[in-house]
Amino acid sequence: MSFRAVGASYLIRQVAGSERQGGLQVTLYPRSDNSGTIEVKLTDRVTGELHPYPLPEMADVAVDAIKELAAEHSFDLTQLDVKLDRFDFHRVNYMPACYTQAARSAFRAAMESLQGEDNPFGKRRRW
Repeated sequence: MSFRAVGASYLIRQVAGSERQGGLQVTLYPRSDNSGTIEVKLTDRVTGELHPYPLPEMADVAVDAIKELAAEHSFDLTQLDVKLDRFDFHRVNYMPACYTQAARSAFRAAMESLQGEDNPFGKRRRW
């Protein structure tokens, strides 16, 4: 049986003088051999095409946030293949904190959806 879980989070704050924007999608694929990976595809949220602006800093922030959240819950990420894509980016209003929060929220949502009746990890966890 194959499992896949998708979580996405996009933070858009439109307040004059303090606009912020950022977000991404996280897809999880459980592994049985403990050789999981984290893959980043810098694609655009709307088109799915490679993003027109370089986002390596935002991707690094998002990956770090996922690693930290997994560590907080004592979850071994080698049990998963994790894919980050569908990034939302605005050249003027982006903030690294948006990607930290979005990555944590998207990862949490995907993990929660993986833990139904057919939980590939055995015991339930509260994310």
